Amino acid sequence: MPDERRSRAVGWLDRKHVLVVTGGCGQQLDLYSVDAASLEAQLLVRGVDAASVRRAEQLPPPRCRPR
Repeated sequence: MPDERRSRAVGWLDRKHVLVVTGGCGQQLDLYSVDAASLEAQLLVRGVDAASVRRAEQLPPPRCRPR
């Protein structure tokens, strides 16, 4: 990673790129796309807060039932 802060892989973006987060321990996070073959990192977003895992939205959204 570009700096020496704590980092960890949190998932795959596609078959070739890993989503890596740096920071934490009460600090905001930076998210990177890292090429699994070359380990080249590209910053995606800086200074985000951690969040819990959520289920993806269904596309299209489910229809509402009449009451």
